[in-house]
Amino acid sequence: MTFLYPLGLLGLVGIPILIIIYIIKSKYAEQTIASTYLWRLSERFLKRKKKVNPVAGLISLLLQILTVASISLLIAHPVITLEGAANEYCFVLDGSGSMSIEENGMTRFEKAKAKVEEVIDASVDGSAFTLICVDKEAEVIYERLEDKELVKTMLREVTSAHCGADYTDALEAAQRVFENNNSCKVYLVTDATLGAHDNLEVLNISAPAVNYAVKNVAYTLNEKDLTVTGDLYAWGKHGTLPVSLYVNGATTPSATISFDAKNGEATPITLTATVETLASVRVVVEADDNLPLDNECVVFNLENEQAYKTLIVSEQPTFLRNILKTCIDAEIEIVTPKEYTASKTGYGLYIFDGYSPDTLPRDGAIWLIGTTSSVPGSGFSYRTSIELESGGVIETAGDSSSTATKLLEGLVGNKIFIKRYNKYSLYGNFAKLFTYDNNDVVFAGTNTFGSREVVFAFDLHDSNITYQSDFALLMQNLIDYSFPDIVEKSTFHCGEEVEVNILANCDSMYITTPTGEHIYLSTDYATDTFVPTEVGEYKLTLNMARTAREIRLYATMTEEESNPEQTVSALSIQGTATNNGYDGTYDPTVLLFILLAVLFLADWGFYCYEKYQLR
Repeated sequence: MTFLYPLGLLGLVGIPILIIIYIIKSKYAEQTIASTYLWRLSERFLKRKKKVNPVAGLISLLLQILTVASISLLIAHPVITLEGAANEYCFVLDGSGSMSIEENGMTRFEKAKAKVEEVIDASVDGSAFTLICVDKEAEVIYERLEDKELVKTMLREVTSAHCGADYTDALEAAQRVFENNNSCKVYLVTDATLGAHDNLEVLNISAPAVNYAVKNVAYTLNEKDLTVTGDLYAWGKHGTLPVSLYVNGATTPSATISFDAKNGEATPITLTATVETLASVRVVVEADDNLPLDNECVVFNLENEQAYKTLIVSEQPTFLRNILKTCIDAEIEIVTPKEYTASKTGYGLYIFDGYSPDTLPRDGAIWLIGTTSSVPGSGFSYRTSIELESGGVIETAGDSSSTATKLLEGLVGNKIFIKRYNKYSLYGNFAKLFTYDNNDVVFAGTNTFGSREVVFAFDLHDSNITYQSDFALLMQNLIDYSFPDIVEKSTFHCGEEVEVNILANCDSMYITTPTGEHIYLSTDYATDTFVPTEVGEYKLTLNMARTAREIRLYATMTEEESNPEQTVSALSIQGTATNNGYDGTYDPTVLLFILLAVLFLADWGFYCYEKYQLR
């Protein structure tokens, strides 16, 4: 036994002081009274009573001595050492989507945390605890903590995600803990059925459950005729399930059809409706189950969010205007170089055809065609112009970057002749599309302001490119590059990486999660990514020229996480386990408090017995 505060034992000095007081204490107290009449009158009754037991005083003294000793021990705070009784524990807690399944009013994740608490409570004081929570990634919540109350408090604050569980990083972290102490007990707390497992103790908290889900929802719109398709799933039960279609956020379904769902198999569904406009579709399984999160799926119409406002600065804009009208429904404004001023802003695309601006706009994509001077911030500098007497054929640059591959996609390889071109020195980040005599004549990338930029080193009128079938395909690819979809689709799986294209005139951008958390994205580059971890609707907010635009997205669970009966392949901790515990501790403070209370009450009883003759 050891004492945290040994000076507290000085309180034992009070014991001999009590004994001395008891010895020198007068047995009688002298008092002045008015008359002895009442005593004489009651003498006959007093003679019939028993004499005071002298042992009572000794018992009272003993109780007081024990009380002083208990107080001294409490102040000294004794700790009892338990040899070899403590252990190290490492918990790998499954925080995947299936752990949100509710059973008897509790989610599987809540049951898993309760299981961990049971192990912690049963452990000896002095044991160490490590907690690793795993969903898409593994997170070490705490490592080798010994304070039980702190460990349990931090455990209660852990939340689960709706992603799939990747145990790779979690097992690597648990492996490191095990290698430091081969006696460490590693627990995997999950709802999955696990194959072979070495040096792992599995706490499986699953129970039979029923779940319905709708997945892979998509739509087609032919004028006013809306057709919605998807897959219906049922686990733990099969039968007829009603499925409803809600359009544009309506609370009344546009259609409800019952489908015969088979246990564990995908059942194709089709619902139809007639609509004037389309903003969103929502498909809902109208049945109760143990996991309501995946009973619906929402798809938003992203086409409403696209803006194609374009400014063309050119003396001969016919080709460009016609091709833009063919490729997109663009709002086009045309000005001559003399009419153009840098004050013209607010366009998604600026096309400078045969004109070199003094400064580049920063709120949209840029096309520079045949520019014959260096433009600050453009990412290249003008060197000279080359005249070709008999013309020349440009060739693809052979750039294997993803940007170049995408911009040249679908081209059949028409021969493109040019009469003259400009030589440029590139210092920016560009994908090379076409070259002539090892000089880049068509390239695309981002300028120093972060805006997307496309450059033609020759005048379109000095080439046959506008008469080739590849021209329309190239222009469509360049327009798609210049007007990127902010996101490619509106519905994602939890755990899936979402790439967001940053528009040039975007000042700031953030994601609002279903629980109201803000995730800010970087606008310093052309793209940024985020990973949804919650089922539900997300809002992507873009602040552009003091105007906020919102795009709605939706995240669903994967089919694997919707399945109540998960299976996991073999997982193991490498090494040979030992059973060498280390010294634990036992804190008897609570018992000492109880003993002190009992002694105090007993001494008070004897005092009342002696003082008031309660016998």
